[in-house]
Amino acid sequence: MLDNTWIGSLPVDRDDELIRKHLEGDPQATRTLIETYQDMVYSLASRMLNDEDDARDAAQETFLQVLRALPKFRGECALRTWIYRIACNACIAGSKRQSRRRATEISRTSEQSTDVDVEDPTPPSLESIEQSEQQDTVRQAIGTLPEKYRIVVVLHYMESRSLAEITDILMISMSTVKIRLYRARQLLKKSWSGCRYDVFQHKR
Repeated sequence: MLDNTWIGSLPVDRDDELIRKHLEGDPQATRTLIETYQDMVYSLASRMLNDEDDARDAAQETFLQVLRALPKFRGECALRTWIYRIACNACIAGSKRQSRRRATEISRTSEQSTDVDVEDPTPPSLESIEQSEQQDTVRQAIGTLPEKYRIVVVLHYMESRSLAEITDILMISMSTVKIRLYRARQLLKKSWSGCRYDVFQHKR
């Protein structure tokens, strides 16, 4: 259950005050709103898209949409939840753009031959290689999931959002959240290689 007093790092009445001042044209209120939620938005985008440039683009698009839509915000849900919802949609759109871009890049690469062999003058230690490979394995496994499964995995396991919060953010039923998490875990289990699957064991 969401706390009714605090939303993100600001109390509810503080959010309301900032929204009012923003709508009145106060630039400081606008900056404060963005600064309050920018880390939350970028964290989600970075984990969903696994690319700094794409994550920045998704975060920027999120706040552009937030500022455009704030006049219509009526407080039916927490501001934090509402911003998360917009960010999720921006990330899903960004993921689809990534897929189209990668398909184009693969098509172009297949038409070219590259035999460049560049030796790394400072090879990393075995420990750093293992840690890097572990992280890459996690990111790659999550990146193979369809967007509707990937978003619930990122929100639940990486952003530590509760099932109840995810239902509010994505505007889907609790049973749908549970089904998507279950199917995501099954897909991850099938593709898992060289890394502990129990990272994504069920939690409430």
